[in-house]
Amino acid sequence: MSALSPRMNAIYAIVRRELRSNFYSLGLYAAITVAFTAAVLSVTSNLSSIAQNGLMSLNSPLSDPLRYAVILGAAYLALCSAMSITRERDQGTLEVLFYGPVDSVSYVLAKFLEQILTFAAMILVYLAFFAVVSWATNLGLGWNFLAQALMSILLGSALIAFGILLSAVTKRARTSIILFLSFLAFFLVTDLAAGVMGLMEFSENTASPLIFARDVLSYIRTATSWFSPFDYLDRGLTAIVFGNWGLFARRTVEALAYTGVLLWIAVVAFARKGVRR
Repeated sequence: MSALSPRMNAIYAIVRRELRSNFYSLGLYAAITVAFTAAVLSVTSNLSSIAQNGLMSLNSPLSDPLRYAVILGAAYLALCSAMSITRERDQGTLEVLFYGPVDSVSYVLAKFLEQILTFAAMILVYLAFFAVVSWATNLGLGWNFLAQALMSILLGSALIAFGILLSAVTKRARTSIILFLSFLAFFLVTDLAAGVMGLMEFSENTASPLIFARDVLSYIRTATSWFSPFDYLDRGLTAIVFGNWGLFARRTVEALAYTGVLLWIAVVAFARKGVRR
């Protein structure tokens, strides 16, 4: 136990310092504002649909708005994670920090924990916001909604770990940002293109290159679904929305395993890169 104390103390000190910095950051509140805006637009759309068709969604009309808010919040923190290590290396503070009782394991874990705790705080703000929305619109929250909000913290860990990995394998903050945005664009474009091609109907007279392109996109999309952190988050949230708790448990285990693997790779990469600029 005594051997772990210096590492735990280092983690605690870094997490406390970073949390204070996060909560004073205007970017965090800007991200929450954007998430609330997207949620309000989604709630308005759902209310309009209910008014026109008299239909309710499978669980709660607030589930999809919460999903959008969660994804936006997790994506923002993933971007912050992608800059977290490289920014301190660029500023030279990383080298100074490692003169103390800090190693690669404690540093990477501290960076991960402070982002998870920040995300948990965002989820609590979301719950307060949607409680007000529920009161104003008479749309019930329900147990599925509460489970979706709370368990999103675990599912969002995949996005945060992905950002930390990118920050660990790069030397410059600019490089890590470009990598993160490139991966984000690749995941979104692949998903959109595969979806569009999948909806197209091909006849016997269709040119073979189109069929080949559809098949290739389908294979790429299947492969990226196990590499993209957005898919882990989305699959878990979808399982909650449909009330399939067995599937949700499996998706959660998959997301946590994915997170653990990324953090392990990040620790190894960070140890090899070192703390110098």
